[in-house]
Amino acid sequence: MKVLFVTAPELNRRSMDSVLPPSGSMYLTGKLRGLGHQVDQIDLDAAFVLRGGLRSEFVEHPFIKDHQSMMRHLSGKARLPGLESLGDRLIEPVRNHGYDLIALSARRAPGTVLVAQALKRRFQVPIVVGGDTDLEPMEFMKLVPEADYCSWGMGEGPLPELLEAMEGRRALQTVRKLIANVDGRLIKRKGSETTMKDRVFADPMGLDVNPYLFQRHQFVMVPNPGARLLAPLQFIQGCPFHCSFCRVSADGIAHVHRKDPVQVAEEIHRLASLGVGDFAFLNNTLMAGRTYPRRIAAAITDTGVKVRWSDSASFNTLEEPDLDAMVASGCISL
Repeated sequence: MKVLFVTAPELNRRSMDSVLPPSGSMYLTGKLRGLGHQVDQIDLDAAFVLRGGLRSEFVEHPFIKDHQSMMRHLSGKARLPGLESLGDRLIEPVRNHGYDLIALSARRAPGTVLVAQALKRRFQVPIVVGGDTDLEPMEFMKLVPEADYCSWGMGEGPLPELLEAMEGRRALQTVRKLIANVDGRLIKRKGSETTMKDRVFADPMGLDVNPYLFQRHQFVMVPNPGARLLAPLQFIQGCPFHCSFCRVSADGIAHVHRKDPVQVAEEIHRLASLGVGDFAFLNNTLMAGRTYPRRIAAAITDTGVKVRWSDSASFNTLEEPDLDAMVASGCISL
């Protein structure tokens, strides 16, 4: 099957500092290519950031400034002028090369909705939405009939199974963690949770890396040729802590899924060989076991690669030898 990954733009972005290569797209691209599928990927979020004129139009548009206006538009109670043309302009960089499925990675609802609608108008290709949108999946599907499917959680389970269903090799109703729009009727299948053991190496091949190579000066970005490419990486799922400010549910260390440190180091070594110099680890916390941070650091050091990395951590269980090992492996901030 031929799949296009599209990362939806975050239209009401207030800072440029979080513009990173899309981790969801890269991980799922690696998974599907490993299964023999042909995959392209395009990051409309980075493209949107670089198109300053278009970005300023969205910042001032009532659809973006007022969440209630957005909901009224989506429910059909109020149609805001010019939104279709803005959506069409958002997807200008996308080209159709005969895709069987478009996988749309959600950032926030406005950008995801406009891109889904515009992609369906232009290409008439089945669309599956996943990722982290601020609308609950069933609510999203009710409001955006242009989407054929919506998955939640890690996509390494639902997406390969959906492609099997599209090929006729399994029944659609057996695809886990998926909502399907079948003739206007929404069918929801829960199924088992996908975990880190289902995640393979991220595959950035095919992404244009130039949008990520810049120096950030507030809202002005200066191209920085030769800069070290900063890539996201996640290898821990869940969190054992119960912090009041965090939305991640904590069920204790037994429910935290993590990759083996040697596997993590292998992935870092592989991405470093492709030109990545800095890593933003996207774990909720690096504290996935008392010895885990030091083992991660030792495995990275053993590869011999010179990288820099950052992550989140709970400091009450870190000791000085842990920090020494992490600094030696390239850690620059927690």
